[in-house]
Amino acid sequence: VLSPISWTVTDSFLVSEQAGCTEYESIVDIRVCTLTTKAHQSGKKPLVVIGLVSQKAEDRPVRGRCLVVDVTEVVPEPGRPETNRRLRVLCSADMKTTVGAVCELKGAVLVSQGARIILYAFENDDSLQGCAFVDSAIFSGRAASLDGLFALGDIQRGLSLYAYQEEPPRIVQVGRALDAVTSRQSITAVEFLVDPTATQSQDETVMIVSADQLNNLYLHSYSPKHPKSVGGSKLVLRGAVRLPSSVYKL
Repeated sequence: VLSPISWTVTDSFLVSEQAGCTEYESIVDIRVCTLTTKAHQSGKKPLVVIGLVSQKAEDRPVRGRCLVVDVTEVVPEPGRPETNRRLRVLCSADMKTTVGAVCELKGAVLVSQGARIILYAFENDDSLQGCAFVDSAIFSGRAASLDGLFALGDIQRGLSLYAYQEEPPRIVQVGRALDAVTSRQSITAVEFLVDPTATQSQDETVMIVSADQLNNLYLHSYSPKHPKSVGGSKLVLRGAVRLPSSVYKL
């Protein structure tokens, strides 16, 4: 925990000391997610979700784990008002296989596990319960969400867009970046870009920004009415920028 008052570290913990974790655990992704919880009056609370991967040796299977951590308010130390926050691990869930990315989707945790994407509900404030999944056929290492949509960046086929349906719970792929520029690139970062000045009739209201390992930045849109989108199955490339260095976070 970093204090915004003194910009000093006021609390921390070792991942290897948490329940179910070993010294071989390493962090692959960390996000602040607003999850549905009974512990808060509003029904939702910002919590820290940490994606871990455990790799012991080349002859041992790689496993993953997710930690859900709360930043709780406590009585500060005398003369140190910045020490009023402490980390508390609420949940440590075994993911069976490697974790690539985590993000929040509709009050739940979206986890990329190997070649499968699984949505977990935060049940009873102490466990993760799977409620929907989809097979992506390839490992995805980057994820971003916006309302009921989420974008995935994988290590070979580029960018994909998915939609989540709550009743009945279902995840479907709605589009992919199939243009010659981005369809064969390894995505290193992905995020949604919303233009508040655009009207609802414009396809550029919501853009998907992604970066690849060749230092390129791309802008895509989901435009079902565009002639090149084939009914929305293809994401339309709106622009590309060459950057002087690699991008790993947007």
